[in-house]
Amino acid sequence: ACGELIKALPGQPAKQYSGYILTQPQHGRALFYYFVEADSANPLAHPITLWLNGGPGCSSLGFGAFMEDGPFQLGKHGRLIFMEYCTDNQYFQPRTICNSFLTGSKNSHCIETQICIFLGEAMQLGNPLLDPDISVINHEFLWSHGDISDESLILRKTMQ
Repeated sequence: ACGELIKALPGQPAKQYSGYILTQPQHGRALFYYFVEADSANPLAHPITLWLNGGPGCSSLGFGAFMEDGPFQLGKHGRLIFMEYCTDNQYFQPRTICNSFLTGSKNSHCIETQICIFLGEAMQLGNPLLDPDISVINHEFLWSHGDISDESLILRKTMQ
C-alpha cells in the first residue's frame, strides 16, 4: 500500500491518510482510498468502518465522505466545513471500480478479486486490534453472504 498522511488540511481534527492500494501490480491496478482515523486519545481502541457506496456519478469519496459521514462537508466556494458529529475511523473506497478507477477487464471476477485484495491490504493499514471472528470484513463472513465468490475466498486464504 502506498499511503500518505495528509499533513496540511485546515481544521483537520484527526489524522487522515490517502493513497493507493496495489491490487494487481503485474497489471498496474490499484484502488484509491481515503482513511479518517478516530478522533480519540487512543484511536486503535476503535473499530474501523469500510464505507462502500457509489454508482455512476456517485462515489464513496464524493458523496459518502463529503456529504454523509466524513469529518468535513463542502461549503460555499469549495471551502471545507468541519462536522463536529461525524463518523470517523473509516475507509472511503469507491465501489464503482471499473467505472472510475481501473482499466482492464470489466467482468465480475476481476472486480471481486480486486476488492478481496483491497480488503486484505487495507486491514494491514488499519486497526491491528480488530477481532476477525466478529468482524464483518472477515472473508468467510463476506463469502457466506454471497458478497465474494468461492474463487475470491480461496485467493484470500492463499494470500495469508
